[in-house]
Amino acid sequence: MMLLPSRASIQQLIQEVRLNSLFYRKLYDGLPDDVDDIEKLPLTGNDDYWKACRQTPHGVIMGPLNDGIVMRTGGSTAAPKLVYATRDELQRGAQILGVGMSHFCGLVPGDRIANMMRHGSMYGGFAYANAVLLEMPLPIVHLPITGNELPQDAYQQLTINDATVIMSNVFTAVRLADWLRTNGLRLPKIRLFLYTGEAFYKDLRPLFRTAFPNATVHPSMYACVDSGLIGIPANPPLNEDDDISPIYRAVAPFSILELIAEDGTSIKEPGKRGHVYVTHLVKKKLPMIRYPVGDLAEWVDYDHGTFRLYGRDEVGLKVGPAHLDLPLLRHLMEKAVGSNLIDSFQTIVRREGQGNTLIFRIAGEQPENPEAIRKFLEGGLAQVIPSWTPNRELGHIRPIQLEFVEMKDLVVNEKTGKLKNFIEERFEQPENESTDAVESAKESNDVVGVNGSEDVT
Repeated sequence: MMLLPSRASIQQLIQEVRLNSLFYRKLYDGLPDDVDDIEKLPLTGNDDYWKACRQTPHGVIMGPLNDGIVMRTGGSTAAPKLVYATRDELQRGAQILGVGMSHFCGLVPGDRIANMMRHGSMYGGFAYANAVLLEMPLPIVHLPITGNELPQDAYQQLTINDATVIMSNVFTAVRLADWLRTNGLRLPKIRLFLYTGEAFYKDLRPLFRTAFPNATVHPSMYACVDSGLIGIPANPPLNEDDDISPIYRAVAPFSILELIAEDGTSIKEPGKRGHVYVTHLVKKKLPMIRYPVGDLAEWVDYDHGTFRLYGRDEVGLKVGPAHLDLPLLRHLMEKAVGSNLIDSFQTIVRREGQGNTLIFRIAGEQPENPEAIRKFLEGGLAQVIPSWTPNRELGHIRPIQLEFVEMKDLVVNEKTGKLKNFIEERFEQPENESTDAVESAKESNDVVGVNGSEDVT
């Protein structure tokens, strides 16, 4: 059974944030002093939360940070989010995840783990993975190679140091695997690839089997730099499709995971998708209560805290390792086509061939120069997302497409009538396609916001 936090600990957290966080004091104004039920609290708004963080440095954070770490997330925007954690919070979170990974990721004593998460510019990927590996109770050897290395240099380090496990986002490993295949090389000593940050697709299996012939593919964690650790794999690698459709377990009682329906109610029955919200009882310096992670998921078994992820919701969208949010796309679209269309477009992502395709569906007549608009959008994304161009060149992200339609052809939310800003079509079943093929497209998602310039899964 899922061990939920006590009402007393929930009540204490609520009292603490009402006393020490201006944002939550305002949000909970008018509520009784003795609230001890999470579901009686209003949901936290993503935009309001980060606006308070940026405009008033202590609007959300509880007191000054004198001993801890500052990390950055939301790397595709011009206004990055700064995440604060005390030394104790980082250590406790790393210990929890270290224990979880030791039991549920297929690791064995003596594994030589190559930490190939991205680092730099205050992004949390490498730093967070480093903390977890140092706190892992299982005896392992940590190889801090990073995902910033060129494939040939990474290959040399992995070979010289007899690495047995690679821990990275998917596309770091894809780039390495592609280089190995091109050069007729393999890494047979790699027995486990632990991914995070994005989905692993079935069509990647042949490449990985060629480059890493003895490796099992498995998720490492579900977390984000901003919203912290959210879930761990529910079990070690057991089933054939654990790589493409993993099941996670909520990290109770250290946090509370909720799936919220469109009407704001909490979902507890299996098989019904909802928006992922998290409340942390460990991560308190920058408190997050009923905070929207930006993903969709469904319970496999609520009582046991197991769930399956289904990609991003309308807070943002991931295409390969790139995290795209609405403010960024609005800004680019306004420059490309003018302000009269920025409220009349939606962004679609599809899986085509072995890559992800980004489609901008615009309500309006097709202009005389659509190719110029397409190139402008490509250039704009390449300018703000360092990984965009190399992944385009490798074919992991396919060329942007434009669709000009009538307003009535834009997809809206059936319940609210609001325009859907993002449409995820990688999981839908095309005509004559098997259920297995559809399952291969399911995203295990944005998980540990830990890979350098994007959020992690």
